[in-house]
Amino acid sequence: MFGCIVAGRLVQTNLQQVDVNKFTFQLDDAEAINHIVVFLLGTMPFQQGSAATVHLLWPNKTWQLLGMLSNEKASAIFRLKTNGSKSTTAQQSTTGASISDMSMDSSSSTTTSASTTPITATLGISIEPIDVVMSQIATLASSSSSSSSTAPSKALVPLSSINNNSATTVSPDSVAAIAQKVMSHLYNHVTSFATAVVPQGSTVLNVVRKAKADPMFLTRE
Repeated sequence: MFGCIVAGRLVQTNLQQVDVNKFTFQLDDAEAINHIVVFLLGTMPFQQGSAATVHLLWPNKTWQLLGMLSNEKASAIFRLKTNGSKSTTAQQSTTGASISDMSMDSSSSTTTSASTTPITATLGISIEPIDVVMSQIATLASSSSSSSSTAPSKALVPLSSINNNSATTVSPDSVAAIAQKVMSHLYNHVTSFATAVVPQGSTVLNVVRKAKADPMFLTRE
């Protein structure tokens, strides 16, 4: 019913049924895995009103929810990221491509040292009523969004700081001076391609006047 492919390896056919509605794949040398594809073979669809959750289990850890499969979403790709000790976090993708990111903490990112025994992880698939599956996925999505909202901004200067402080820290005269310099440089650049020098018209003066009257003029779309 289910198939599994680890990137760079053959299709796995070692599916084991451990309960009436639960199945597992053994993932050898799990620390070297970067992508996992889980899919329906197409030989046996889910019964009406059923779907499946996909989980990952490290030795001595608890099951980690990765995503889901259904008749309408017959395959899912999970991208693993390596960080440190053996624990996982997952993010259920909401796009049609169904690619989910999973942070995989381990001692090695892509290779296993000769002195270290390769680790075998377990991929679990549990068939459940579709409303149960969707409620679990909703929890996964909400936890992922909260994690992303608390992540530090990559901006050199947070936009909120600019919006909150610009009115008090930037004077109209300084904005007007910057606008005049920008327009002058632009004028010099453009006229360098002209055959005859055209004097600066009212455009520069208009921009400077607007910038002086409204310091946020140049930042407004």
